Amino acid sequence: MTYLLPLLVSWIAGVLLLGFDGRKRWVSVAACVALGAVFLLDAALLATISRADLIAAEIITGGWAPGIGIRLRVDALSLLFSGVCAFVLAAVMIHEARAEVRSRILPGLLLLLS
Repeated sequence: MTYLLPLLVSWIAGVLLLGFDGRKRWVSVAACVALGAVFLLDAALLATISRADLIAAEIITGGWAPGIGIRLRVDALSLLFSGVCAFVLAAVMIHEARAEVRSRILPGLLLLLS
């Protein structure tokens, strides 16, 4: 469950922010804070993975048998890529917030993308 936390934070915040006007300053700031939280969660989870663990967690979706269902794995490389993506998207959102966001749904979509 802890490995799903960054994903849940970004999806829940994204869905919540889609309901608001993204051109308002506080919506952009909330998106920046949520993306920063996702980055920090990814960094914290990356720090907890031991060097011996190649795969930190594995989930088979839909309750299917392991050979049939979609296998989702969390390892150090995927957490590193997720953290880099969250950092880059936070930088994009900060730039957009400073330059007056022109799209109503951009903050929510960036969070759903992350």
